[in-house]
Amino acid sequence: MHHPLFAQSYLLLKSYEHLVEHISMFYLQLAFLTLWIVLFVYVRKLFRQKKRFLIGLLFTALASTGLTLAFKYAIQQRVYLITKRDGIPVYSGPGRNFTVLEHLPASEELVKLRTVGDFTKARWRGSVVWIANDDVYDGQKTDS
Repeated sequence: MHHPLFAQSYLLLKSYEHLVEHISMFYLQLAFLTLWIVLFVYVRKLFRQKKRFLIGLLFTALASTGLTLAFKYAIQQRVYLITKRDGIPVYSGPGRNFTVLEHLPASEELVKLRTVGDFTKARWRGSVVWIANDDVYDGQKTDS
């Protein structure tokens, strides 16, 4: 049984991911560049005026924007796999001689992690599984 804190953290992360997916990469890059320029130009002046709280706030905003930008890039680089038919087995390792963990329905979505031979390591509903390359369609997620 999972601890409620993990469930809340997962929901918070999913909400953050949903928000980041809908923010344009251009706007994130613009915000990061603007904050970086403001800090670069004014940090010495703010330090002399002993406005350390404002400096800390600006650096925190810059770091947050940078992390969000990195997260957005990671989301855009994901490759999604879709199962071709009902009853496709997923394995504990890269081969049919490994334990079958589950049988997936048609059109189930997995996130591709890496490929080894005829099998792909993927994330499915929070678990890491292996699936035969012939059992899935491989394609990039489109972002509008």
